[in-house]
Amino acid sequence: MTSDGKLIHKLIDEETSAEIELHGNLRAVLDAIPFYVLLVDRDHRIQLANKTMLSILNLSPGEEIGLFCPRAVHGIDSPYPGCPLEEAVLAGAAVDKEMYNEQLGRWFESGAYPTNYLTEDGRRVYLHMVRDITEVKQTGAALQRNYLEQTALGELLKLSLTPRPMDELLQEMLDLVLQLPWLDIKRRGAIFLVGDSPVVLEMRAQSGLVPKLLESCRRVPFGKCLCGRAAATREIVFAQHLDERHHVTYDGIVPHGHYCVPFMSDGKVIGVFNTYLQDGHLRDPRDESFLSAVADMLAGFVSRRRSEDSLAKALARIGRNLEGVTTAISTALEVRDPYTAGHQVRVTALATAIATEIGFTPEEIEIVRIAAQLHDIGKLKVPSEILSKPGKLSPIEFELIKTHSQVGYDILRGIDFTGPVAEIVYQHHEKLDGTGYPRRLQGNDILAESRILSVADVVEAVASHRPYRPALGIDHALEIIEKDKGKAFDPAVVDACLRLFREKGFTL
Repeated sequence: MTSDGKLIHKLIDEETSAEIELHGNLRAVLDAIPFYVLLVDRDHRIQLANKTMLSILNLSPGEEIGLFCPRAVHGIDSPYPGCPLEEAVLAGAAVDKEMYNEQLGRWFESGAYPTNYLTEDGRRVYLHMVRDITEVKQTGAALQRNYLEQTALGELLKLSLTPRPMDELLQEMLDLVLQLPWLDIKRRGAIFLVGDSPVVLEMRAQSGLVPKLLESCRRVPFGKCLCGRAAATREIVFAQHLDERHHVTYDGIVPHGHYCVPFMSDGKVIGVFNTYLQDGHLRDPRDESFLSAVADMLAGFVSRRRSEDSLAKALARIGRNLEGVTTAISTALEVRDPYTAGHQVRVTALATAIATEIGFTPEEIEIVRIAAQLHDIGKLKVPSEILSKPGKLSPIEFELIKTHSQVGYDILRGIDFTGPVAEIVYQHHEKLDGTGYPRRLQGNDILAESRILSVADVVEAVASHRPYRPALGIDHALEIIEKDKGKAFDPAVVDACLRLFREKGFTL
C-alpha cells in the first residue's frame, strides 16, 4: 500500500459516522490524489470517485454514485479475474497487487482496503486505489538489467583471469552470455578469432550450431557472410531476418537474425562475437551497448593471452563500463525530473570534496561518491507532477516525497557495493538532533558518510533553483548550515564545507 493509501485509509478509519460524507473534506482529500481513487461497497457499487477517476469515466461529481464498477470502468457485467476488491472481501483484509493490462500495454498497482464505513443498508465500503506504475516498472527493469550486465561483466573478468586454456575459457564466456535472460537471443552463437591469416576468421567456440554450419563456418574470410562483413567494416552487423547477406544456407534452416560484433586490439580486428536472434527481433541500442562491452572483454582477454602487455587496457575498459552502470542509474531520475537536473552531479562534487577535506581515504571517498550519485534514486517512485510542482506541497505530497529515502534503500540494498551505499542513501535526511527522517536517528547512529551527504544536499538545494522558488544563493545556503551546526549538522562536516567555499574557492 502506498504512503498515500495509508494516510487516506487512516483518515477514513478515524471517522465515527456510519455514513459516507459524499462532499466536503473527504472528496477534497481524494481529489488531491493524482491517480485513480474510488470508494466502493462490497457489491462493487461506487460510492465516491475522485476527480482523476471521474475524468476517465467522463462523469460529473455525484453521477458516479451507485454505478456498478466493473460496468462503469471496464465495460463488463461481472468483476474481472484477479479483482483486488473481490479478494479483499473474501480475505476480510487489505489487498495490494500489481497487474498488467495487455490491451493498454501498461502496469498498474491496484489495491482495495476495508474501511469502517457502511452503506445505509449495511454493506462495507472499501477504498480502491489504482496507479499507473509502468514507468516505475520499466525503470526497475532497467536497473535490474544494468545490474545483471555488471554481474555478467564481472564474471567474464573472473574467467579471463583464470589460468586455463584459452579455447576452454572462450567457450565458457560464450555460454555465459547466451544464457542471460533479458537478451532476445536463441542459445546459439560463436566466437571467431583472426588466426594465421590476417583476413580470415577461425571459429574457436560455438553453441548450438548444426554440423553444416560447423563445416561451412569453420573459416570465414573477411567480407563473407555477416561475420565476415563485421570484420571487414569493423562495425556491428545486424540482421532482423535471413537476407541476401547470409551466404551460408541449407535445407531446413530456421528463420533467425544476428548480431555480429567485431572486437579489436591496437586498431586491428582480432575476432567477431556472433549471436543468433529470434526472427523479427528489432535492433536495440541497449543490446549493442552490452555486446560491445562483451566484445571489449574478449578483446582484452585474447590480447592478454597473446601479449600480457595488453591486460591493463582490458581492465580499464571494463572499469569504464562498470562506471557507466552507476552513471546510468544516477541519471535516470534527472531524465524524469528536469527541474532538478544536475542536482545529483553537484551534490556528488561537493560531498566528495568535503570527504577529501575531512581526510577520508580514497576508498571511503569512492563510497561517498557513489552514494551521492544515487541518493535521490528513490524519487523514481514519486509522481513527476509532485516533483515539479511549482507551489507549496500539501502534507500528503510531502509524505510521498519523504518516502524516497526508504525506496532508494530498497532499490540499492540488493546490490553488492564495496561499502554501505544503500544505508548511506537511507540516512541522508537524518539530523544529529533526531529531527530528520525516516528513522529519526541521532548523533553517531548516523553514518559519517550520510552526515556529509546531508550537508551537501542542503547546500545544493538551497543555492540552486527549484520549481517553487528561485535560487537563494550559496551565501544563504552556508548561513543555514552554519546556524544549525551541532544541532542538525555534524560540526566537522560543516566546517569542512565552509572552508571549501570561503577559503579554497570551491564552487557549484
